[in-house]
Amino acid sequence: MRPGFRPAAIGRHTDPNFRRLHRLALPFLALILPAALDAAAPAPAVLNEIVVSAARAPQPAENAAATVRVLTADDLARGPAVTLDGALRALPAFGLFRRADSLAANPTAQGVSLRGLGPSGASRSLVLLDGVPLNDPFGGWVAWTKLPRDGAWRAEIVPGGGATAWGNAALGGVVQILTAPEPFSPTHPNVASARLSASGGSFGTREAEFSASTPSGGGEARLLGRAFATDGYTLVAPERRGAIDTPAWSRHRWIAAGWRRAPGSDALGIAVNARAFDETRGNGTPYTGNRSRE
Repeated sequence: MRPGFRPAAIGRHTDPNFRRLHRLALPFLALILPAALDAAAPAPAVLNEIVVSAARAPQPAENAAATVRVLTADDLARGPAVTLDGALRALPAFGLFRRADSLAANPTAQGVSLRGLGPSGASRSLVLLDGVPLNDPFGGWVAWTKLPRDGAWRAEIVPGGGATAWGNAALGGVVQILTAPEPFSPTHPNVASARLSASGGSFGTREAEFSASTPSGGGEARLLGRAFATDGYTLVAPERRGAIDTPAWSRHRWIAAGWRRAPGSDALGIAVNARAFDETRGNGTPYTGNRSRE
C-alpha cells in the first residue's frame, strides 16, 4: 500500500458533492412524499343515503318492503296436518322449536321460529289472533291449540326485519291469524253464514269445529268453537321404550264469541270479544301431565 493512501469505507459515500446533494434532497422528499402517498391511496367509499320506513296501512303488494306469505282458508284446509301450526309448516320460512307440533308437544315447547332466528327463544316472533297477541307474557311460548284451523279465514306471515312495525316483540317476524275479513264495514257483505267440520283418524284422534256469523245491531256477531281429543302416540322409539313410557295424549276445547261494527268508515272499528279455553295433556310418562285454562 502506498504511503498516505486511505481506502473508502464500505457502504458510505465520501464524495463531498454527494453529501451536499443528499442534505438538499431530504427536505424536498419530506414535502412531496406524504402527498404522493395520499394520491396513491384508494378513495374512501361513500354510501348512498338509506331511508327506512314502515306502514301498517293497506298497500299494494309491489310496494311492500318485506316478503309477506299468505295462506287462505282453502290452503289450510288442503293441508294434511291436524293442527294449525302443522299446516303453517308448509311455508319454508316457518319452523317450530321441536320436530313435533302442538299435537304432542308440551305447551312450554310450543312456539315459532321464523327464518331460523332464535330457535330457543319463543318471544322473538309475534303471533296474533285478529290483532291480539297470543305469546305468553312470561315465557313467550304460544299455545297453538287456542287457534282455529278450519275456521281461520287466512294466515299472514311476515318473516324477518320487515315486521318491525309491530314493535320489539316481532324481532323474528309476525304470524297473524284472521278469523274473518278485515276490516269489517257496511260496504262488505253482511249476511248470515255457518260452517261445521268434523273428522277422525288413527290413535283415537277426533275433532269438531264450527263457526257462525249473523248481522246484529248494525254490525256482525260471530261464534266459534272447537273440540279436539287424541289418545296420542309414544314419543320414545320402540327399541328405547321402557315400562314408564306412555302415549302423549291431549284434550282441548275452546269457544269464542264476538261482535264488531264499523261506525261508517273502514279506518275505524269497534270490537268486543270473549274467549274460554281448557286443555289437558299427558306428556309421555304417568306423572308429567299438565292443564291449561283461560
